[in-house]
Amino acid sequence: MKNILMLTRLMGQGGTEKIFIQQCSVLKEAGYNVIACSGGGLSVPALEKMGIKHYTVNDLEDKSPYKVLSNLFGINKIIKQNKVDVIHTHHRMAAVYARLLARKNNAVHVHTAHNIFHDKILLTKFALGDCSAVVAVGISVKDNLVEDYGISPGKVKVIYNAVQDFLVSEKKVDDTISHLSSSGKIVVGNYGRLTEQKNFEMYIRAISKLKDKDKFAFLIVGDGELKGKLERMVTDLGLTELVYFLGYRSDIQNVMSQTDFTVISSKWEGLPLVPIESFSVGKAVIGTNIGGTNELIKDSETGLLVESDNEKELSEKISLLANDEKLLRRIETNITDIYDRKYSFDVFEKKYLELYHKLLMKVDEGYK
Repeated sequence: MKNILMLTRLMGQGGTEKIFIQQCSVLKEAGYNVIACSGGGLSVPALEKMGIKHYTVNDLEDKSPYKVLSNLFGINKIIKQNKVDVIHTHHRMAAVYARLLARKNNAVHVHTAHNIFHDKILLTKFALGDCSAVVAVGISVKDNLVEDYGISPGKVKVIYNAVQDFLVSEKKVDDTISHLSSSGKIVVGNYGRLTEQKNFEMYIRAISKLKDKDKFAFLIVGDGELKGKLERMVTDLGLTELVYFLGYRSDIQNVMSQTDFTVISSKWEGLPLVPIESFSVGKAVIGTNIGGTNELIKDSETGLLVESDNEKELSEKISLLANDEKLLRRIETNITDIYDRKYSFDVFEKKYLELYHKLLMKVDEGYK
């Protein structure tokens, strides 16, 4: 049995953590011995529920000498104790530690790149320079790795993010959404961590500009450091009867399935999970025209695109999608097809198992 160490920074509530858990599940069900290591967080119990041992280390982003040395010794001990064959990293600093520890422990290093970055060029080149393979979660992420960081195109494999199919039998009625829908409201959801990246401010400003705003109800689903600021913004703009904060939810697809359509207002992404989750339950998406999101959304085909920070355009597109039923139904038909072909969990699972088969052939051949 081959031993896999999955290494990331934190186990919070974001898309990276969801993909991390999905990979752990796929590998464990395929018969690999999977262990995980991170700075801890909300998603650790999900790993333990699968029978995957989790080791907690210092936050990998903390570069103080004591913390770095502590992590080096700690992760090295985990690798040796578990006779790790493959170290799979999900954060640039995780990849730095793997670069320092993989070869000395005869382990292969593979990295999944989740976002588009333009900084820390030397650090990134060092971190990924000795990888046996780099997985990009989308074409835009691969282009970023190749063009901005000089990673060899032949080393980078695209495996799209995915989500498990949502079963109708798993649907649990949300009382808030049920009440809003039964009152005749068009319910729109925006999902994610309440951080600068997700740009919920744009979403709220767009709501304030709607001429027919009273026919809608708008959800903000997630938690984060900007929650208080966003709540004050909603109050200041007189939107308290239109905007509902549902907090962190682990059942995003269940919530989405009960809404009319989705908005994603991010300033930057890699290949965001929110549109894929929305596709999986047949719900159209309005998203910002940024790398990653515009890879998923083709304007007027698989959703609608708006320019980043253009709340007026977002407001107009919300009204358009709400009032043009023919457009909405066409998009819903298209996204069901593209989800099945490109972003289903079956496709995700197949491609990761193919990757691991090749990686572990290298282990068996003595390439480490």
